[in-house]
Amino acid sequence: MTSVIRAAALASIITSVLAATRGDAQGCARNAQVRTTQLAGPGADYVRLMELADTSLAIPLLARRLSDNVSSPRCSGELWSPTMGYATTLNRTVTVMPFSLASTYNSAIPVDRNNGSMWAGRGLSAGLQGGAIFRAGPVTIGALPEFSYQQNRGFDSLPRFTDAVSGYASGLYYQIDLPQRFGPDSYINVDAGQSYVRLDGRNIGVGLSNENIWWGPGISNAILFTNTAPGFPHLFAKTRSPFNIGIGRLGLEAFWGRATESDYFDSDPTNDHDMISSSLITFVPHGTRGLTLAFGRTFTLPWDSVGTRTFTRLLQPFLAKSLSTTSNPQGHSVDDQRLSFLARYVLPASQFELYGEWAREDASYDTPDLISELEHSSGHVIGLVKGFNKTSDSFNRFYAEVTNLQSLRQDRPGIRPNAPFYLHAPHGHTQRGQLLGASIGPGGESQLVGMDFFRKWGLGGFFLERVRRDEFSLRAQYFWTAAFPPLHDVELTGGVRWTRQLGPMRFDGSFSTGKRRNRNFLRNETNKELNAAFTWTPGS
Repeated sequence: MTSVIRAAALASIITSVLAATRGDAQGCARNAQVRTTQLAGPGADYVRLMELADTSLAIPLLARRLSDNVSSPRCSGELWSPTMGYATTLNRTVTVMPFSLASTYNSAIPVDRNNGSMWAGRGLSAGLQGGAIFRAGPVTIGALPEFSYQQNRGFDSLPRFTDAVSGYASGLYYQIDLPQRFGPDSYINVDAGQSYVRLDGRNIGVGLSNENIWWGPGISNAILFTNTAPGFPHLFAKTRSPFNIGIGRLGLEAFWGRATESDYFDSDPTNDHDMISSSLITFVPHGTRGLTLAFGRTFTLPWDSVGTRTFTRLLQPFLAKSLSTTSNPQGHSVDDQRLSFLARYVLPASQFELYGEWAREDASYDTPDLISELEHSSGHVIGLVKGFNKTSDSFNRFYAEVTNLQSLRQDRPGIRPNAPFYLHAPHGHTQRGQLLGASIGPGGESQLVGMDFFRKWGLGGFFLERVRRDEFSLRAQYFWTAAFPPLHDVELTGGVRWTRQLGPMRFDGSFSTGKRRNRNFLRNETNKELNAAFTWTPGS
């Protein structure tokens, strides 16, 4: 389903950006309202590439949800067909979104990343996505369900961590709902997908949604929210576009949602849901064209602790000392808090983009603690994109991204221990057993490099990625000392990807081979992954 989403949006975002090339002489419709259909993947990558040519294309890449419209230019001389870049507006009240059928095949082990409600286990997984958007005055309704099939073949797995959890639950951690496998059989999912109901005023949008949310500038990873897991029901309020505050433009977003436990965690029916309360502030300083800054904060707490204070928890002071009492001197709380600082800088004159994210998994106790151990429980994403050899019918790019969720090496003297990213809450940072954050998971790190070659007919590209996983599980810590050199769960993957356009149809595909050493500290594995997606844009 990664391919599904990639396919669907490769169309919609494509043109929304292409128009951003300096093509005014070709007749651009400035400020056209465009609806994108992909959060991550080839389509989103194409948007950022075109933005390197002209920052007048205002893509909200630090905060993405599919119900947002994007104000961007459209030009007749775009690299790819305009019909492949947008959803099709049949009339003023109906917009038909592209329909995508995608599949992923993993030969040996699950590889699940940025694919929404589909879980890419071993064997064949496939998903169908599409629908329509209806408007009546200020009200918009998106009917965008998702359907998926998972063959879910077996593979060597770890025994469960404790007897209190399912036999399919994680064999490395007990504080996270992250099954190794979703039961013994094939299964089908029917999900609300990206559906929503939204009311828009002059510059404020509020609504009820099941959409995926992506908060972060990354191409492959983001720390707070990605679309690796299914969407979850949530209430949201946000500015439709940043508003002027004198020194720059400010955007605000907040939501309150309910995450649900998978069927393969524990047998306690009283703890099946968590409350997620999150906010994001974005800022575009005046006089710094192409620079966007943001600050995000999220709380996860047991559903049975929800009260009126839940909705104001986002205003809670940052230091744990503010919560300390005589009976609770360390300021412990039932909630699991994360915060993140985000930045993205696009330089069209140099066709260069630099971005980063720095996050904390745990709060500092007081100011001296913050200053002395600023790096405590921290993680980061750093990346760059360089476009080159741009002509009227081609554009190339190099990209690199580094992600680290290892919260420093915990075996260093003087560093107080803390749980890895995503493990604080009873279910961790998950929705129905899949990660809401970066797909590399707790204690993971990755390095990704690649090249893409965009042409009139589509694109071709290649990539290389190294991922080290689960670095702070008890099993990993045992193998640090049980062997020399120390054993780590490390994977090196290389692959190619491609896109081909044929009228209103588009085909996306990728093939990769991954060599994984000490998977789950059990054995070495070689996995071959094939993705294929077909997207049709009705009315194009």
